[in-house]
Amino acid sequence: MAKPAKQAVEKPKEQIAPDHKKELAKLKTRFKTLEENLEKATLQKKALEDSLADPLIYSNKEKFLKAEGEYAAATKRFREATEAYEEVFEKIIALEA
Repeated sequence: MAKPAKQAVEKPKEQIAPDHKKELAKLKTRFKTLEENLEKATLQKKALEDSLADPLIYSNKEKFLKAEGEYAAATKRFREATEAYEEVFEKIIALEA
């Protein structure tokens, strides 16, 4: 007599607690905003890098110093945006685990 075929037993997916769902939704919204901010910071930093390479800028001391200061500020904003982005990303991963 043949044995009956084994049926696959589906394990129920772990449910995320309601308070975690709200937190996750907030984090995902924040993540999207941070992603947009990081993209803007990247573009600003790149534009300033390009301006620093322009002979009209680096040959004029005043223009160069102004561009250099703007670049330093843009680099700081970029770094801060990256850190915030990574922090929220890690929180999302932890809640989804």
